[in-house]
Amino acid sequence: MLTFNKNDHKYFWNGQPVPGVNEILTELNMQDNWGSETDMLRGTWVHQACQYYDDGTLDQWEFDPVILEYLEGWKKFIAEQKFVGVMNEKALRSAYGYAGRTDRFGKIGEDYTVIDIKTGDPGWATGLKLAGYEQLVKEETRQPNRIYKRLAVQLYDDGSYKLHWYYNRKEKELFLNCVSLYHYKKNGGK
Repeated sequence: MLTFNKNDHKYFWNGQPVPGVNEILTELNMQDNWGSETDMLRGTWVHQACQYYDDGTLDQWEFDPVILEYLEGWKKFIAEQKFVGVMNEKALRSAYGYAGRTDRFGKIGEDYTVIDIKTGDPGWATGLKLAGYEQLVKEETRQPNRIYKRLAVQLYDDGSYKLHWYYNRKEKELFLNCVSLYHYKKNGGK
């Protein structure tokens, strides 16, 4: 059984640690700078507000008005892109030996899409992260050969958003190589 500890952002399969997508990329110095502690906290709160909104449990009085401006961008994205969510912040484990939580998986029009929500610049490693999340979704949906679109939705504090599409299909192979290298390093070169 897969469990996720939100406090230290760690995954466990039947009590044994499983590296997460971010942990793998960070350990290999593939992750861009996360930003300041304030930036990271803002991102956490925006993700929480978006999740509550999507789950229908949002109490807007619970959040700072600045966070709600980012949420307005998410609402606008949903309306303008006609996004219909299928999976929301679900922890998943891969047969390749890693775990992760896709921010969102759903349909934009007729296209199933894996989405990463951002409050800052997505950076180049986001393509690798999304490839890892796409693989998790493929395993979860038992659709190993299906191609899903990959998208980072960057939210701004003025209620707007920007789409960052990722089309490079080599990113899956690159990410899975990162997973292998992570395990190789953790096992002392074995």
